[in-house]
Amino acid sequence: MNQIATLQPHVPQVEPATLSRPTLPPSLGWLRAMQPGDMQSTAISQKTRQALEQSAREYDRYLKPAYAEEILALVTATSNFYFVRAEDDVIGELQGELWLKVLGHLPIHAVAEACAGWLRVSAKKRPTPADLLGRAVDHVRYELADRHLIDQILRHCRVGLAPQAVEENADPWMQARIKAGLRLMRSQPTREQVDELAHQILAGAA
Repeated sequence: MNQIATLQPHVPQVEPATLSRPTLPPSLGWLRAMQPGDMQSTAISQKTRQALEQSAREYDRYLKPAYAEEILALVTATSNFYFVRAEDDVIGELQGELWLKVLGHLPIHAVAEACAGWLRVSAKKRPTPADLLGRAVDHVRYELADRHLIDQILRHCRVGLAPQAVEENADPWMQARIKAGLRLMRSQPTREQVDELAHQILAGAA
């Protein structure tokens, strides 16, 4: 990969060491229990929406895609620990484009961890794009899932008078029972249905 080896890494605006892993605030933890089919019928408060937008900015900062030069420099440095046959510049450039297509959407700290992880366990075989992709994605798997969840909630949930008990309750089981109760109230339930739901909630809280 001669062409890749000639590229110099761009100094990132935010060093990976200064980044801390983002996470949803405890008050928003109940959102992880939400099912996709519930989103369009769920109202969130303006305060919750603002908190989600702030969390989205923190996740975006952590997950910012690496510069192309950074990825190619890391790949070249990792591959140079192994035997690399001589290749002309055209082939090296095409390989670089393929590496970027596979890893270009990931943050530099995830790619760096993938390269380091590969060197720790493989002494004979240089990595392929698929080898590093799996390791890099695994490094930010939970953050990617949370960021997708935030995007879906902001896209589909309406802002309205969300029941305080639903938003502040961190227990997924109880939160699901409360939502079931709200749906039941809107359907003009019988006395027997109300009694049964109350019995389930009391039994679960005991």
